[in-house]
Amino acid sequence: MMVSVDTCCICGDSDFTKVYDAEDHYSGERFSLQKCVGCGHVVTSPRPNGESLGSYYPESYYGSEGKRFNTSLEKVVQYFRTRIADAVTSHFDMAGRVLEVGSGRGTLLAELARRGWEAFGTEYSASMAETTVNNFGVTVYNTPNLADCQFPDEHFDVIICYHVLEHMPEHQETLREMRRISKQNGLLLLAVPNFGGAMSTWSKEQWFAIDVPRHLGHFSPATLKRSLDESNFSIIKERTLSIEQDVFGFVQSVMNLMGLPYNMFYDLIRAPEARMRYKETGGITRASVFALGAVLTLAGLPYSIITAMMGRGGTLEYWAKPA
Repeated sequence: MMVSVDTCCICGDSDFTKVYDAEDHYSGERFSLQKCVGCGHVVTSPRPNGESLGSYYPESYYGSEGKRFNTSLEKVVQYFRTRIADAVTSHFDMAGRVLEVGSGRGTLLAELARRGWEAFGTEYSASMAETTVNNFGVTVYNTPNLADCQFPDEHFDVIICYHVLEHMPEHQETLREMRRISKQNGLLLLAVPNFGGAMSTWSKEQWFAIDVPRHLGHFSPATLKRSLDESNFSIIKERTLSIEQDVFGFVQSVMNLMGLPYNMFYDLIRAPEARMRYKETGGITRASVFALGAVLTLAGLPYSIITAMMGRGGTLEYWAKPA
């Protein structure tokens, strides 16, 4: 069942204008992006309701057996998870209690738990939550709604929400709940795709990070800052660069614009069940796609750095504390 967004969850305005339509290349359905006239926040509307949204997350979306990519790329992903853990631990004199909202395969939680942190997660996918618990022994709540966990007030030293807020139907409620359960001297690490960035502007519906209808909110710096302010968080550090996300986002967005099968490169580097979509490639050899990917990666790295220096990189990454 589809539902329309009638009121902006940031500013309360009920007037929206259409930005453009984008296709979900799993289902073949098209979805509209609508911009709030009051604050500029962009939402997917109409969108699947809570009961039907799960059907738009195929099993291949998560990977299998705790792995999303091939072995060599999994090592790269783990490197970036370790960097995040380094950033968290460098901010505190001793280990504390951490919550990851949208813990996915649990690799970041596992790294923090290894360093002595008391680690908790929430995860929409029941299979991913179970895999994380079985593989790493950390506590994961299988729920899309943070409030369902009923954590005490001021419970966490750190809350991490990386590339999850855009999936939430009512992200403002989630941010307010994060504020309630954050310690007064706590830290929020937040990252979302930058709809206000250069890559989104020139690639539009071919942007790798558009991902409708799974992405329900599409944030610019102004709208995310307002969301944090309305939730009583104060930003202490910000940037528009994620090497992990932005370089690949550039590569895949350019390939999409070139007319190659949508997100083909992304699927080819993933787990086997995702690669099965491209047993037939219409004459395009996998070797040629990988060669093109290598060339575009060389261009994508300086592009990502330069656009981030201009404040228009592909990812919004904020550190915030309770105001």
